[in-house]
Amino acid sequence: MQLRLPRAKDAEPRKKRPPIVSTADSPPCGICHKQISRYTCPNCNLPYCSLACFRSPEHTACTESFAQKSLKDDLSAEQGNGGDEKKKMLDLLRQFEEQQKELEAIQRAGLEEEEARPDAEKRKKERKELEERIAGLDLDALPPEQLLSFLTPEQQAAFEATLQDPNRVNKLVEEEFEGDEPWWVVEREAKLLKEMLEASREAEGGDAARVDDEDDDTDEDVRPPPVAVDKLPALKVGPDGKVIASPNLLFNVVSVLFAYAFTLRTFSLTSFSSLPERSPERTTAIQVLAQLLPFLVERSTSTFGSLDEAFESVAAREPQGMSPPLVALLLHDVAQLLRPAPIAAISSSTSSLLASHALAPAFAAISDLHHLFSTAIAASQPSNGTQGPCSGPTVSKPLIARPSTTTPLSKREKQQCTLASAKLLFYASFLYSTGNEVVQAAGALAELAEREARRREAEEEEREKAVERRKEDLAKKKADVQAQETGKEEVRPAALKIVELA
Repeated sequence: MQLRLPRAKDAEPRKKRPPIVSTADSPPCGICHKQISRYTCPNCNLPYCSLACFRSPEHTACTESFAQKSLKDDLSAEQGNGGDEKKKMLDLLRQFEEQQKELEAIQRAGLEEEEARPDAEKRKKERKELEERIAGLDLDALPPEQLLSFLTPEQQAAFEATLQDPNRVNKLVEEEFEGDEPWWVVEREAKLLKEMLEASREAEGGDAARVDDEDDDTDEDVRPPPVAVDKLPALKVGPDGKVIASPNLLFNVVSVLFAYAFTLRTFSLTSFSSLPERSPERTTAIQVLAQLLPFLVERSTSTFGSLDEAFESVAAREPQGMSPPLVALLLHDVAQLLRPAPIAAISSSTSSLLASHALAPAFAAISDLHHLFSTAIAASQPSNGTQGPCSGPTVSKPLIARPSTTTPLSKREKQQCTLASAKLLFYASFLYSTGNEVVQAAGALAELAEREARRREAEEEEREKAVERRKEDLAKKKADVQAQETGKEEVRPAALKIVELA
C-alpha cells in the first residue's frame, strides 16, 4: 500500500528531508553511515545494515574481495603446487559460500521473528481488509484526508504517533528504501559479483566466458543514457587545435557531481532518469539542486579554485548540514564518478560511442542532470484536459521517503532550468571534447577526493575514540567520587562512637 504523508491544506510545501545518517538507538552502519545497523560482522565486529554493505569494498578483510584475492593467488600458484593447492582453493570457496548462507539464515530468522509476534495474525488480517477497501483506487489522486479515512481509528492513531516520532519515521524510511543505491554503486557491486563468479568458475574448471554471456542477458543497465554528441555545443579551438577552456571548470564539475550524489542519496534514487517525467519528485529535486548549486542556475561565469572550495560550497548550503561521515561518503562518490576508466573496462552493452570515453561515468552523471532540467519545463505544464483526474504516470514508491511538492515551477524556476540545462551541456562538451590533459587532471582530482575522504574518515574515527576516552575518564572519576563518599559514610559512625566512649 502506498500512502502520502498528511499535510494541512494551508501548510507550506515540505522542504526538509529525513537525515541520511540515522538517529536511532542502534549504531549506524559502519560502511555506508546512512542506515541503521542490523548485524555485526563476526570477524571484525563492524556493525552493518545489509548484505550489500557486508560485501562493500571497504569491508575487504572479511568479504568476497578477500576471498577473490585468495582464489587468484592460489590460481597463480596452481601449476607449481599441484592438486593440493586446487583443493585448498575449493575449500576457501566453500567457506565463503557457507558464510553467505549464514547471512541469509540471519535475515530469514529476522523475518520469522517478525511473523512470530503475538499480534502478527491480527496485523495480517487488518492489512488484508485494508487492501480490499482500497482495491481499484488511484491512491496518488486522493487527498490525504480521504486516504486516512480508509484506516481504522486504531490504525490512524498508530500512524499519527509514528509521524510524531522522528526515530520511527527514519526507521520506516530506511526499511522501505534499503537497497536503493545510486547507479554507480549498483555497477560497482555488479562488477565485483561478476569477478567473483569468474574466479569461482575458473576454480571449478568451468568456462569463465559464459559468465559474460549470462550477465549480458540478465543484467539491467542502470547507468543513465548519455547526451547525444550532436547536441553538444562546439567549444572554441586555438591555433594549436586544442580546445580553449579554463582548467578550473573541472572544479565546477566536481561541485556539480558532489551535489548530484547528495541529491540521489537523499531521495533514495538510482538516477533521475528512473523517475516518470511528470513525477513531482523531479520538481523537488530541481529545487534542492538550485539551492546547492546557485552558479548552475544563474548567469554566473565564476569558477572554483580548489577541490575543497568546490565541495564545501555545496555542503555549506544544505540547511540540515552535512555530517563528516556523509561528506566523506560523497567524496568517495565524486572520486568514483571522476576517475578515468580504461577503455577495456567499459561494458559493451550500450551502442553509444560515449560509453568508451575515459570520463564516461562523469559524462553520464552530467547527462542525467541535463535530462532532469531539460524535461522540467514540459513536465510542469498543465495537462491538455484529455486525461482523467486519475490518469498519468505515478511514482514507483511511496513519497514518505522522498518528500515532494505538487506546486508547478514558477517562471523564475523555469528560467533557471533553461540556464542549468545549457550549462550542463557545456560541461558535457568540456568533458567530451578536451584531450588527455583534462583526463589526467580528472584522475588527479579523483585521487585528491579519495584522499580527502579517507582523511575525514580518520578524523571522525579519532574524534569518536576521544569521546569514548572522555566518557571512560568521567565514569572513572564518578566511581572514585562514589567510593570516597562511601568511605566517609563508613568512617562517620565509627568517629561518633569514639566520641561517645570518650
